[in-house]
Amino acid sequence: MTGRVTRAAVSAAAAGSSVLAIAVVPAGATAQAPTELVMVLTDQTFSVSPGGAWHVVFDVLGDAAVLRAAPTAQTTTTSATTAPGGDAAAGPPVDATAGAVGTVVISAGRPVETRAQLAAVLDGQRPAAADRIEIPLAPVLTSGATTTITLDVPTSDEIGATGALTMRQPGLYPIDVAVVVGDAIVAEHNTFVERLDTDPPTSTATGAGPMNVAIVAATADPGPAADASAIAAGRRDVAAIAALAEAVDGPITVAIPPTLLDGIGSEDPALADALRTTLVGDEVLALPADEMDPSSLAAIDEQATFTRNLVAGEESLAAALPVRPTRESAWMAPEAISTPAATMLRNLGFRSLVLAPEFYEELDGAIGGYFDRTLALEVDLGDGSTLPAKVPDVSGGLLDPAVIDDERSTVDAAVEIAASLVTTRRELGPELDRSAVLMAPDGVVPDAGVASTLARFVSALPDFALAPLSALPAATDTMVVGSSGPVVVTLPDSAGPDLSDRRDPIELARIVCESTGSMIVGDDTQLTAWRRQLDTLLSTGLTDDEFTAGLEQLGTETDAVRANVEMPRPFTFTLTGRSSPLRLNLWNRGLDTLRVVVVPSSPKLRFPEGAKEVDLAPDSVTEVVIPVEARSNGTAPVEIRIVTPEFGQDVGEPIVLTARVNALTGLGQVVTGAAVLVLVSWWYGHFRRRRRTRLAALNGNGASPAAVLSTVSPDAAEVAALRLFDPDDPSGPLPRPGEETAADSLADP
Repeated sequence: MTGRVTRAAVSAAAAGSSVLAIAVVPAGATAQAPTELVMVLTDQTFSVSPGGAWHVVFDVLGDAAVLRAAPTAQTTTTSATTAPGGDAAAGPPVDATAGAVGTVVISAGRPVETRAQLAAVLDGQRPAAADRIEIPLAPVLTSGATTTITLDVPTSDEIGATGALTMRQPGLYPIDVAVVVGDAIVAEHNTFVERLDTDPPTSTATGAGPMNVAIVAATADPGPAADASAIAAGRRDVAAIAALAEAVDGPITVAIPPTLLDGIGSEDPALADALRTTLVGDEVLALPADEMDPSSLAAIDEQATFTRNLVAGEESLAAALPVRPTRESAWMAPEAISTPAATMLRNLGFRSLVLAPEFYEELDGAIGGYFDRTLALEVDLGDGSTLPAKVPDVSGGLLDPAVIDDERSTVDAAVEIAASLVTTRRELGPELDRSAVLMAPDGVVPDAGVASTLARFVSALPDFALAPLSALPAATDTMVVGSSGPVVVTLPDSAGPDLSDRRDPIELARIVCESTGSMIVGDDTQLTAWRRQLDTLLSTGLTDDEFTAGLEQLGTETDAVRANVEMPRPFTFTLTGRSSPLRLNLWNRGLDTLRVVVVPSSPKLRFPEGAKEVDLAPDSVTEVVIPVEARSNGTAPVEIRIVTPEFGQDVGEPIVLTARVNALTGLGQVVTGAAVLVLVSWWYGHFRRRRRTRLAALNGNGASPAAVLSTVSPDAAEVAALRLFDPDDPSGPLPRPGEETAADSLADP
């Protein structure tokens, strides 16, 4: 909105540049070629109350010798002096003749009422002048070729007020400031001033609250495989966000990729401290730890991965910043987003979407350039529900530092944004709750000078307020088109990069990592790291080659853990009975205790305990004892597998042992049993014969049979019989045929 004093610059502005050229030539000025000077707007108040003073400061660049020429005769005018940014009533008349080198002519055009009129003025069309005032010029030379001009211009709402710029009605006034020396215009500049209402309407009267303005600062995610130079560039943007937050007096919303904050405390402590200080009171958006397109993840049913990555990102942001990131704000969608992705984000707690203008215009239900960006729209989620969305205001492009040059200062850009906002609200009506999302082009941090000046302008406007992005959904009405109802758009069924080729390899790798991680006893650090790496591999910030390399790295790490378990070489063992232990020596060459499961199998042997879980001490050999039962004699193969506790994945190649079984067969057991029965029958017959012999002898001596039987009870007879077949009885076996015990000797006559 600035202008060079040359006619070539004025012509360029009229041809379509953003230079304002109202150029009202004061009386006595001629069309002779002016001196090449540039007026740079460095400060101003955007709004003035009725009868207040307008404060403005310019730097005049170039050879300003003409401004230091001998004073010229000037008339006495009325001027007022205030602190920058304040209002003041006109002061007493002063004699400005002494030291004056020229005249500053301030002209006010007719108020701008519509956006079309504003665009015409910005394109260089000169509105009719409503009033003007001349003030003697007494510049202050600051340094070199830079001259500073500070003006406090009195205003009035009365026609014909002496020494004041008349602004009768509330509204946005185009202002032209021209420096005249002698009869030539040597420099000029154009800007806007909002004249406030004498009695601003209250929100109760209008039915709506103030228009919320959200300044959003975001920087691009360099991706999980970013090199040092990419991280350094990203952190320069983070430093710019910190400077922006410090400059803006009020809340802003920032989106910082967690990747750029990893290790920042040790690698850049000054920046880490700046973030913890400057972002107090601001809003931080929740982002995944890695660059992830929600549409791509939803398309392959990896919502759980996106959720885990989002939580990890929130933890990283919370650790580095003074405020916790919030989901209760919006998801920034700089590119296309699908219906499943929007539904997933809604389920995760995000309250709205911010859609790129180019994407919005392609959607089914969009109304293109007719859409009022100060209102919201609804996104159809396909399940009968909707999610509110906003489209950034076009004036946010002026937050781009690239638009600042010698033709437009940061104050110029802020004035143009403020002019756009007040004109839009005035034209479309204050009856609805409106808001504006202001952000620079995707991945560009807003200029701190523009944003801080704009924040000052907004705070001085009674119908506007600076607010975080999270405040907009509840304080913004949805646009309604006639009888058609609210503006509702339908998102595509799919969007984002296609990750379907990664789904199966990731699933297999996940099984390998989980099974290998289950081997490590007492420490899940490695498993947690593998899970994190697996999620990262689904980042849309990775190329296919980087994905393949990451997958191979995981394979190398898991193989290294499994390789620490060393099995014995195949050997042959012998079973000499029905059951016998099998002893295996397993070596753990690693530094962690590893848990494995030993799984034996054989067609001719049985393993009563089945698979056996074993903990292998680090850097040592552990003996594993496996009970074995033989089913038959002969030679049998025995396969030994060492598998993981989870998923039963082979730790190494199985080994095959050879078992030789010499146990009793079934026929041998039958023969042995028959021999025992024959022996028992023989002893039983022998016992009965001896008893009859003793009874006969006793009867012959006159003793009764009853008396003899009472001396040997049935229990005693049973014990004696058992002793016959129990050689381990401490009392010893009964005598063999032909032998006598001491009791027998006593019983004989």
